[in-house]
Amino acid sequence: MTEAVTEQSKALVRISNVKKYFPVKAGLILSRNVGDVRAVDDVSFFINRGETLGLVGESGCGKSTLLHLLGTLDAPDQGEIHFESNRIDNLPNAGRELLRNKYFGMIFQFYHLLPELTMLENVLVPMMIAEDGIG
Repeated sequence: MTEAVTEQSKALVRISNVKKYFPVKAGLILSRNVGDVRAVDDVSFFINRGETLGLVGESGCGKSTLLHLLGTLDAPDQGEIHFESNRIDNLPNAGRELLRNKYFGMIFQFYHLLPELTMLENVLVPMMIAEDGIG
């Protein structure tokens, strides 16, 4: 086994040949697919434990789509996503919800805080859900 393959297999996160396309439709009444927007097109990389990754690019280049795929908010059309050597892109809803509740922390550009809660309470919501046995 080569050093690169060994390093990838130990990665905290591994993305392999991930693709996510969105159809472009034409026609109001009889809608038909006239093409695809290739939001994420054959992306592969890995992140080791303790590393920091910056995702930079022009508006509309697929950064948010890739983050939605990594956070299991959406599924790729092709390819695989692994977290701690476990494939996560094909998990059922309950498995994805558990990952997001126990392992992933996401801060969205439009974070939709609950207005009736304080900032601290908003941050603690996932922990409160987990303590209630929901997550």
